[in-house]
Amino acid sequence: MCRVFSPASRIKLVLLTITAISYFGESYSELSVNEDSVIATTLQGKLRGKILQSRGSRDYFAFQGIPYATVNGRFQPPGPPESWEDVRNATDFGAECPQIEHFTGDIVPNSVDCLFLNVFVPDLKGNYEKKLPILLQVCSTE
Repeated sequence: MCRVFSPASRIKLVLLTITAISYFGESYSELSVNEDSVIATTLQGKLRGKILQSRGSRDYFAFQGIPYATVNGRFQPPGPPESWEDVRNATDFGAECPQIEHFTGDIVPNSVDCLFLNVFVPDLKGNYEKKLPILLQVCSTE
């Protein structure tokens, strides 16, 4: 379902997009790859991702459920992401935000702590002849 955003909402959305993209785009410095997982060191700590295969049999790397902000309470502005000490498992999606299933009207199991980013990349070393496109999906309710 599409939603028309007000000009103020568009500015906030652009700032959120820039924050989310810059969070992972240039923030990892160390990589460790083994047979079925990869560990990247980010500004907040180490992330364990996974190696998946596309329908065309090409390997790609997935880091899922990465927190890009902290929840300061419902209907409050988010805070910066917290750091972590150990390797954080980034192999599963984060919690879903509160929402209603459109067909049944049921409330979907959810959490207000749902500020997570999923990153899928074909190569972690940045060996690209040209920049790759970025897909950003923003979900919202009316």
